[in-house]
Amino acid sequence: MRTFLTSFAAVVLALSFLSSCGTAAKDIKIADLETACDFADAMTTVSTEIAELTKAIGEEDATEEQKTEKEALDKKAFDIVTAMGEKEIKLEDVAACDGYKVD
Repeated sequence: MRTFLTSFAAVVLALSFLSSCGTAAKDIKIADLETACDFADAMTTVSTEIAELTKAIGEEDATEEQKTEKEALDKKAFDIVTAMGEKEIKLEDVAACDGYKVD
């Protein structure tokens, strides 16, 4: 599990540079994620929003709303990783998806 989480951290960093697929992280229903590409798209969306929020917070003092939003995004990312493990989705399969392109 530790190796999986370490690998996921690397994936999140890589996905931080991707553009969003048009779905908001709050709208992602983890129970609906089935394929590796579903997970790739979800992780891309969440990591992009985390990167954008982190950049905005870095430019100013974080408001309570921003802190709450960041915590929610972090939890969503963790929940996605947990679901990947439960469904035995491999990171190699996620990396093979179109949604896993680094610009």
